[in-house]
Amino acid sequence: MRIPFLPLMYSVLQLFVLMGLGFLLRKRGGFSSSFFQDLSTLLVRIFLPLYFFARFSRTTLPQLTTAWIFPLSAVGIALTGLVAATLLGTLIPRLDREERKAYLALASFGNSGYLPITNIELLALSVPLVAERFGTDLPGIYVGAYLVGSSTLLWTAGYALITGTATRSPLALLTPTVRGILAGLSIPVLGLQEAFFHPSLPFASIVSTLDTIGSTTLPLVLLCLGAMLADISVSREERKAYLGAALTIVGVRLLILPALFYLAYFLFLRDTLTPPQLWVLFLETHTPPATNLSIMAQSADTHKEIAGISLFTSYLAYLILFPVSLVLFLSLLYP
Repeated sequence: MRIPFLPLMYSVLQLFVLMGLGFLLRKRGGFSSSFFQDLSTLLVRIFLPLYFFARFSRTTLPQLTTAWIFPLSAVGIALTGLVAATLLGTLIPRLDREERKAYLALASFGNSGYLPITNIELLALSVPLVAERFGTDLPGIYVGAYLVGSSTLLWTAGYALITGTATRSPLALLTPTVRGILAGLSIPVLGLQEAFFHPSLPFASIVSTLDTIGSTTLPLVLLCLGAMLADISVSREERKAYLGAALTIVGVRLLILPALFYLAYFLFLRDTLTPPQLWVLFLETHTPPATNLSIMAQSADTHKEIAGISLFTSYLAYLILFPVSLVLFLSLLYP
């Protein structure tokens, strides 16, 4: 079965267009940084949790039993990134001890929510073969399960590395997205689905509406990512000081982790995982650094420069490298 190359490229092109539009709106469109910050806050605190609530409330217990590998995968991928970054970090000059910690955080923790979910939805809409082989419901659940593990690590180890301080409150681990996941998860776990989705009650229609609201957030997320990149400003001296670290982070997140995924695929993954599981694991091993790390750095007023140039460089590289690896991955599943 041949891969529909042009529709595939057109769907990936949407990433360029939406992020580029966000970049231009921030740079030339007269929209302030506070506008995009408020929009991003709305998406993160309200719309994305609604998306995951709708996904998890409709799942079944047998489906949930197939998601257990993803919190463990989040730990394994973060540790692999940390080890690779530590080994390659010896080649980077000019970084002091605290800067190296920030570099390790940026190399270890990826954008494990926004980009995988966006790619799942966009590619399923644009390429029928992708929708038929992977679907959207199960991959959405798997990304949510992955986020439970990755978010916990990000707000503990990642926060400590990028800010130099420990997370002050355990409640910080219960991000709005995690709360949405847990709230949705409670419906099937407590056996409430039959009552919750009974035709005589309005809850099924409400969940469908929440699902629609959540799905519409994904293009807006990309706009906000583009606007965030437009706000990154570093001097020539800072580029000289941190470009080596930024390129090393690109190497870890967008070259080494994908290469290890393919190695694992040929060794054992293709014989042990289902296509939706492989799809999500592929996406989670192909992500640039988490944008939350930049927010943490700005809030703590530390390491903003290395975070900024690393994010800018990594997201540009992602837009170039991800389509290439995507074609390779789909070629393996559609020989």
